[in-house]
Amino acid sequence: MKCTSTFYIYIPQDLTACPHVVVICHNTHSHPPPAPIATPPSLVTVFSELLHDMRWQLTDVTPRHVMLDSGFIQGLWKELGWDSDQTPSLSDLHPSLANLDHIRHLINTVRLHKFPNGTDYDARIHGWQEFEVKAWDNQHMRSVVSTRAFITLQSADVHFILFCHIFEITEANTGTAITFHHIDGVGFESVVADGHKGQGLGLGMVCVHLCRGNCIPCKYEPHCCLDDLNPYDHFRLYNPMLSLSSFEPHPDLEQTLRIIQAGGKKAKAWLKDKIEGMKFALLALYFPKSLMPADFWKACPTTTNGNEQAHCSINHDSVHLTLLGGVMQGRDYDYDERAASSIDIHQTHGINTHDRGSTHT
Repeated sequence: MKCTSTFYIYIPQDLTACPHVVVICHNTHSHPPPAPIATPPSLVTVFSELLHDMRWQLTDVTPRHVMLDSGFIQGLWKELGWDSDQTPSLSDLHPSLANLDHIRHLINTVRLHKFPNGTDYDARIHGWQEFEVKAWDNQHMRSVVSTRAFITLQSADVHFILFCHIFEITEANTGTAITFHHIDGVGFESVVADGHKGQGLGLGMVCVHLCRGNCIPCKYEPHCCLDDLNPYDHFRLYNPMLSLSSFEPHPDLEQTLRIIQAGGKKAKAWLKDKIEGMKFALLALYFPKSLMPADFWKACPTTTNGNEQAHCSINHDSVHLTLLGGVMQGRDYDYDERAASSIDIHQTHGINTHDRGSTHT
């Protein structure tokens, strides 16, 4: 049915002198009021300002994140003049904001305006993974991240390029070249890493690269020149994955290996991976097979707990972010700012992050 209502709108010629508009309606509407599906522009402005106050966190915000953000909720309380103990929702600002897809559209509009160049390599590269180099600070008993990078592949070749760039930047910033003890007599004595072939082999390839043209005999294998060592030879020293390690000689290592070999399909595959696939693994687990000096071996942590502490927060709330969000999250929360502040307070006041000190063992 066609509505018979007619509107007459009177607008003054000078709105500045007379900022009022008169609207007169004749006849009764023949239909119910329309649903409030559109958010009034003034309330869109309010919502946009609250989103802008989230700063870089806007990069990965979703309708759910908005309602879990304490700063956003505080701003919403203020805008609504809210005095109830119950937390307000966006629909209290306007019924149209009960539609999550509508909220998502408004968020995307504000995000595009704030980050016109985007927050990621959209539609090009997906599956970013964060690579970290961490050290254990004995004085403050905590992990400290020295390097963060983002990669999409984990092959040995990719890690070789990554390590080379990291070492180049380190040398440019400090004026000191990266060295390895078994090559140069000073420098890195051990490296603790997860059992990832790409990382281990990639760093081994860096060691091979550093030894190019170096005919000096290896101090641990005098019959070999440094230039003759392959990546796995280098990692007999530098991948102590010690979860099943033994410092003392095994009473019957060969028989133990035969028992594992006969332990079923999974056991056989595990042993093959450690001996053939990941050739430095057994050498890192079993000291008598390693060429690492005894004092270096004993000084190494026996677990990767120090590493795991550093990215505990990541596993809680820092996954599936855009590239920009991952960079900022790591800088402000997970590592840099928080860790630096904690160390400064510990140095100044002796206050630890927890009552019970952390440990890497």
